[in-house]
Amino acid sequence: MYCRAGHGGSASSRGGDNGLDLVECAKRLKDEGVDASLSLDAIIALQGARSDRAAFELEAGLSSPSREKEDAPPPRWRYAHTAWLLLALGFLSRFCFLNWPREVVFDEVHFGKFIGGYISGHYFFDIHPPFGKLLIALVAYLGGYRTTQAFEVIGEPYGPDVDVFWLRAAPACFGALWLGLG
Repeated sequence: MYCRAGHGGSASSRGGDNGLDLVECAKRLKDEGVDASLSLDAIIALQGARSDRAAFELEAGLSSPSREKEDAPPPRWRYAHTAWLLLALGFLSRFCFLNWPREVVFDEVHFGKFIGGYISGHYFFDIHPPFGKLLIALVAYLGGYRTTQAFEVIGEPYGPDVDVFWLRAAPACFGALWLGLG
């Protein structure tokens, strides 16, 4: 039901209620528990709102959306918590058992050759952009890798002087960061 003042100064209704005047609107509001002594503007606002109780509170100044947000306690779990949890789980899942298996796997055959070439300074032709392989080479070099592995075939065991962790640390780190930040 929606009440409004008509052109002639009297209140009329608009919507599904045919011919309701301001008195009938006030009676219905009183039946719904709303104070009938409100102003005409308050009654119109109450009738136009979907929720009579929310409109009444806004008119009476009992509550406002901004005040409710200020008074509400902060939520216990925020998006930042979820991001930190995903980041921690990403690092845990990628760094757990990083040294296993102690043999060349999948793309290490290709990347290992490039990393060895970057660390040793020998010329080679790389058709792809080198930034990712340079980062892996930097981490491997700082971790103590000195190009002692041949990287000929998948399944080739690593030598005893090769620390597999540092060869795989950069890709694992970026994979974990992608999960938490993505």
